[in-house]
Amino acid sequence: MICEKLVSVIVPVYNVEHYLCKCLDSIINQSYHNLEIILVDDGSQDGSGVICDEYSVRDSRVKVLHKENGGLASARQAGFDICKGEYIQNVDSDDWIDPNMISEMVYIAEDTMADIVICDMTIVYKKRNKVISRRPSSFEHDDFIHYVLCEGGGNLANKLFRKSCFLYPSLVRWEPNINVFEDTVTLCKILQSPRRIAHLAKPYYYYNQTNVNSYMRSTNMYYHRRVAYDILSSIIDPKKYNYEFNYLRSQIAFAALSEGKLSNNELYEYLDSVDFNSLRGLNLGLNLAKHEHFSLAKFYVYSERVLKSIIKTILR
Repeated sequence: MICEKLVSVIVPVYNVEHYLCKCLDSIINQSYHNLEIILVDDGSQDGSGVICDEYSVRDSRVKVLHKENGGLASARQAGFDICKGEYIQNVDSDDWIDPNMISEMVYIAEDTMADIVICDMTIVYKKRNKVISRRPSSFEHDDFIHYVLCEGGGNLANKLFRKSCFLYPSLVRWEPNINVFEDTVTLCKILQSPRRIAHLAKPYYYYNQTNVNSYMRSTNMYYHRRVAYDILSSIIDPKKYNYEFNYLRSQIAFAALSEGKLSNNELYEYLDSVDFNSLRGLNLGLNLAKHEHFSLAKFYVYSERVLKSIIKTILR
C-alpha cells in the first residue's frame, strides 16, 4: 500500500496480565505499520498496567492511559477521545489478531470506500478452535440490524471503522452504565445513518473464551441486557423491529431465569411479553427453542426448585 493511513487500535485493559502480552504482540507485529496503539489501563490491580508501560517503552507507537476503574465502556471511550487515526480498530485485551488483519481490512475499506469492514472470527476454547463466519445475509440496513441484534453481529472487535462513523452525522459515545453489550448499543448508534459495509472472509480475529474472569462470565447479564434493551429502544424503533426486540426480551428472560434475579411472578410477567413461537429455530444462545423443556418455563405452576432444575437440564 503506497500510503498507509493512520489506524488507531484501542485496547481496554483490566486484570489480564496472563493474556495481555499475546494480545499486544499480535498488534505490534502487524504487517500494517502505521498504527497508533492506545492501551487504556482501567485501574488494573494485577501487573497489567506495568506490562502496558513496558510495551510503550519498546514501541513508540504505543500510548498508555492509566485511569481509575470505570468499566469497559468508559475505557473504550477514553481511548477514542484521544485517538487520531482515520480508522478505528478495537481489540479486547484477552484476544489477539492475525498479522495481516489490519492491512487487509484497510485495503478493502480503501478499495470499496466502505465505512465498516467485518472479518470472520476464530473462537478459541481450551481444547479446540471454531471458525465463525460473520457475514450477514445482506448489507441492506434492516438486514444488518437483524444481524447485529439476533445473529451475534454486535461485536466491535472484528470490525474496522472509519472514524467518521463516530463523528457524523452526530457524535457517537459509549454508554457508561453497561459493560456487556456496550458494543451492540454503540454499533446501533452508528447504524442510525446508512453505512457502506464490506466483508473479509478470513477468520482473523481470535476471540478468547478461556479467560474465566472476562466480563462475559463475571457480570450480571440480566442487568446489562435489561439496560441495553432500554437504550436500544430509544435508538431504533421497537415496532419496526418487533421480531428483533422480541428476541432481546427472550434473552433478558433467560438471563433472569438462570441468574435468579427476579421473583417468579416478575419472571412470569416477563416471559409473557415474549412470543416464543416466532423464535423457534432461532439460535437463542442456549438453543432453548429446540429443547424439549423449552415451553415449560412459561407455565405458572412451577416452584423455584423446579424452575432451577429445568434450567440445569437446559444448560447441561
